Amino acid sequence: MLPATLVGEALMLVQRLCEQVRNLSLTSDAGPIARTVSMGVADWAGPQDSMSAMLKRADDALPAAKHGGRDRVGSGLMPRTLTTLRSA
Repeated sequence: MLPATLVGEALMLVQRLCEQVRNLSLTSDAGPIARTVSMGVADWAGPQDSMSAMLKRADDALPAAKHGGRDRVGSGLMPRTLTTLRSA
């Protein structure tokens, strides 16, 4: 949860987290261990929105992120948010 965070800022933060995980230096006896992470992001739809609905949108965005390949961010953003982000 990132309260009081704009959607664009949250998306940038999640993308930076993916990058940080990707750049972690981990090795085993067999050599370097590559790792990636995929995440789902959702926004709050307003007072009528519930925490469980918001988490479900983020959770539902995760398979789309994974389907797109490793190391992706999936979006469960509300249509009004997507329209705003596209016009920015």
